[in-house]
Amino acid sequence: MDYEVRAADEVLVTATAVLVFVDAALQPRPIPVDWRQTIAQFEELPA
Repeated sequence: MDYEVRAADEVLVTATAVLVFVDAALQPRPIPVDWRQTIAQFEELPA
């Protein structure tokens, strides 16, 4: 995910973040298919 922090029209900083889905033991896991579909629909991503 790329983002920037602005004050008025001035860009103060740009950055990149990586989001990781984890289980209860904080181990990385694939996002469940039904969650992916819901996220894709919310974000208006192509199927």
